[in-house]
Formats: sequence, C-alpha cells, structure tokens
Amino acid sequence: IAADLKVPYAKLSDVTLSNIGKLLESPLEADNPLDAWSSGHGAEIIFKKSFLEMILDPSVGIGLYVMDWREGYYLHEMHEKILYELIDKTTKPIIAASNYALTTNQLLAERMAEHGIPLIDGTHEALIAVKNLLKHGKNLKDKTTHTPNLKITKITKILANETRPRDDLCFSILNIYGITSSKFHVADSLNEALKAAEKIGYPIVLKALANNLYHKTELNAVKINLKQSNDLTLAYKDFENRFGRTVLVAEMISGGSEWALGMINDPNFGPAVMISPGGILIDLIGEKLIMMAPFTAEETLKRLSKLKSFSLLNGYRGTTVLAVKQFAKTAAAFSRFVWDFRDSLQEADLNPVIVTKTTATAVDALIIGK
Repeated sequence: IAADLKVPYAKLSDVTLSNIGKLLESPLEADNPLDAWSSGHGAEIIFKKSFLEMILDPSVGIGLYVMDWREGYYLHEMHEKILYELIDKTTKPIIAASNYALTTNQLLAERMAEHGIPLIDGTHEALIAVKNLLKHGKNLKDKTTHTPNLKITKITKILANETRPRDDLCFSILNIYGITSSKFHVADSLNEALKAAEKIGYPIVLKALANNLYHKTELNAVKINLKQSNDLTLAYKDFENRFGRTVLVAEMISGGSEWALGMINDPNFGPAVMISPGGILIDLIGEKLIMMAPFTAEETLKRLSKLKSFSLLNGYRGTTVLAVKQFAKTAAAFSRFVWDFRDSLQEADLNPVIVTKTTATAVDALIIGK
C-alpha cells in the first residue's frame, strides 16, 4: 500500500538497527516495518524501547504504531500506556493505525486524541494521512513562525464590539493587513455624500449602512456606477427613506477579473481559505482552491496556477495579463488575518476582489465574529 501511494519508508541507520536487534527475541530481525512480538515475555519493554529507537532515528519523520486496536483488551491497554510515554519523548508525529476497521475503539480513540495521538482505522487510510502530512507539513511549520500583526489590539476592539462589523470597519481591518480596498467614506447626510463622491471621483458606489443590514443586494441596498451628482442624490434619498441616513460612498472599480476569498473556521483544523473566481463566476465555473491558513504569496501562486480558471488572470488567448502576483499577496494577507483571529472569527469573505492590470482590490467584505 505504501508503495502504491508513494509513501517512503525511512532507512534506519546501522546504529538504530543494532540497538533494536539487541532488544528482540530470536528469530525476529530489526527492520522497518518492525515486528517486535515473539513469545510475549518482556513485551512492554521491547516495544517501548524499540519504537523509541525508531522514532529518534534521524531518517524518521513519522511513527506508525500498527495493530487491530480495540477497547478493553489488556494487551492493547499496555500498548496505549507505551504510546503515552513515548509521545513526550519526541516532537515527531505518532499515529496509531488499526488494520481492522470493525473493532470497537471509540473510547480508546478519544483518550489517545487527548494525548495528541490520532487513531486511524485502516492501513490504507493511515498511509493516506501520512502522505498528506508529508506533503503539507510545511504549513504546520509556517504557523509556528508566523508573527501576528502589530495592530492586532485595534482589530480586537472592533471585533469585541461588533459581531458583524459594518462595511467601513471591515475595510479598515483589511487595510491594516495591507489588503487594498476601494476608496470609501462614511456619510450621514446627502451633503456629506456629495462631497465624498467629488473627492473620490465619479462613478461611485453607494451602500446603505443600517445596522443588521447584511444582504444588501437582495434588499436593493447597493447602487453601482453612479456617474453624476443627480444619480447619487436619487439613490441617497431612496436609501434614506428605507434604511436611514448613514451610507458608504465608495470608489467604483471597473474592468479586470472578479475573484473571491472566503474563510470557514473549522473547530478542529482552524481557518480554511477558499480561493475561486468571484462574482457570478463563483457558481458558474465551480472551481475552487482550499488552503489552510496561514500561507505565503508564493504558495498561493503555485497552487493558483494549477486551476483552469488561472487563465482568466494570465492572459487567456491574448487577453490582458492581470496583477496575479498582487492577488496572491492579497490572499496571503487574508490568510494571516484569519489565522491571527482564529479564536474570534466564524466566517470572513472578500467577494469580489477585482484584479486589474496593476491592482487587486477588495470591493465587498463580510466578517462574522463568534
């Protein structure tokens, strides 16, 4: 199975093999994989010391402790005890793998999980897990070296007061992480809105900012491509009547390709970031990339380039080559934000992020706290 999945076995050093050989009863031989069971005499010491020799060998990255794990069997209680002693002697992952999927081991699995040891039913399934850990283990290392944003306190205060921050607060949070948003201004009157539009420059987008107003498009609370003051005046008066006086006046970004960044905070695995074509394409194309936060722009670009929809960014059939590197930086910055606030966030979305020849700009944002 390991050969089929291209999971490499570690080549143990001569010293390790010699040390293990001294522990084993005849006619067993030191090898990887290792069968350490013979007469059963002194089994606890033999298994403990031989597995420790293996896991500490420099060529070994992951240790599998394999048997038909089941609850209430005295020998397996012995092996469970051995694993709890071994896990404290190494920083390398140890996995308990069961050959047989029909044993009763739920309580055993729960106890092992509390000690940081996964119990995986099935040799094939366990080796798939090993393969993926070898492939994606770099992400785990990146998390230990990631430095939180220095302005984290400011964002913490926003999220403490707002479970679902308004658009302007969402943009402010994104800006702290270096994510470019469309230029915006909050206005509480028509006169302020008109002044903001002149400063930003037409055409503009107008959004209602009433509390608990979450589905703006469905409620017709967004007006786009307002080209002059008369258009803005009509839109503002409509919003004032239906939603109140406070609005967001924002820059209208045209052209480019629309993409989406979304995050779901999994209770076991942490923030998972989805990258996909945005706007109406998110459902039409149905292609997406899932990456566990945090990750780098380089990693994003490498994974992104494997999507068919990458051609939308990279000059498909003579179309304009867009700022794909800037979009990769935006995705990486978003991943750092959701990682830093993994204990405070439930969901977060940037849709769309408009990628043009020179920029990647978030024009709509949603942040939901726990």
